[in-house]
Amino acid sequence: MKEFGVISGRTIVLNRKAINLSIFVFLSIRVSHHSKNWIDRLQNLINKYDEITETLRLTGSENDYMLKIFTTSIKA
Repeated sequence: MKEFGVISGRTIVLNRKAINLSIFVFLSIRVSHHSKNWIDRLQNLINKYDEITETLRLTGSENDYMLKIFTTSIKA
């Protein structure tokens, strides 16, 4: 079925507690000025943290970006 394009991907579901990433956080970011430099800096920051698993660009809300983060604690 994969050869015919019916299966387009696979999903793995991890037990976050087993790997000590029991905290799940959505972090909203509002930006007053978008620029190529700012986006590059954001991308560099995101790439430094494996805990940031998704970055979404939002429209139609007060926030501009939403980061999905898995971590060991709120302090971390």
